[in-house]
Amino acid sequence: MPYAVLGPILVRQHLAALSMHCRGQGLSVEPTAVGIVVRDPERPGAAARVECRERPSDGDRMWFWGPLGPLVEADRIPDAIVAIRSLLTHPSDGAR
Repeated sequence: MPYAVLGPILVRQHLAALSMHCRGQGLSVEPTAVGIVVRDPERPGAAARVECRERPSDGDRMWFWGPLGPLVEADRIPDAIVAIRSLLTHPSDGAR
């Protein structure tokens, strides 16, 4: 299957998996046109924007990206949760 078809499907699958795991951790998730916004109900105002796209320096493998750059490979959901929680905890690091 060509990437033009497979790419958007992979993005949706990775973001759906991440969203499900975030909700399982008590975080709220809001879909956007290009990714998701994750919020922690215990930290009013804190939000982390996350996208999923290729990382050219890693052979175009799918990665989760935050406002400041790559977070973690898209198939490493537990590590992504840790990175997102860090963004929510340290808003000056690009969480908003």
